[in-house]
Amino acid sequence: MAGTPEALLYATARDIGRRRAEEGGPVGSMASVLRSLENDEAEAALDDLAHMIEYFRIPVHPAEYDRLVAVATALDSLDVLLEIGVDRFVDHRRPASGPAATLDPDARVKD
Repeated sequence: MAGTPEALLYATARDIGRRRAEEGGPVGSMASVLRSLENDEAEAALDDLAHMIEYFRIPVHPAEYDRLVAVATALDSLDVLLEIGVDRFVDHRRPASGPAATLDPDARVKD
């Protein structure tokens, strides 16, 4: 999975989940995203994550959103992010954190 859109989505979902746990937010539903990725269901995982962001109104850091767009583009699923309007939840007040924050999204989605 390394170097794939799935790996980038996994790292991004893990970072969002970790941050939510640190902030005391709900994280149990994030497990379904990670399980979908472990079962090679990247499109379903992206859809689940986008719906969770909307439902729980989870703030997304700009770098995380950029990675989600890179993943969605690579999976030909950009419509998922656009229809749900994940961009409404981008929080420009602070930078992303966690291991995936330093990843180059372009490098992660190349074949």
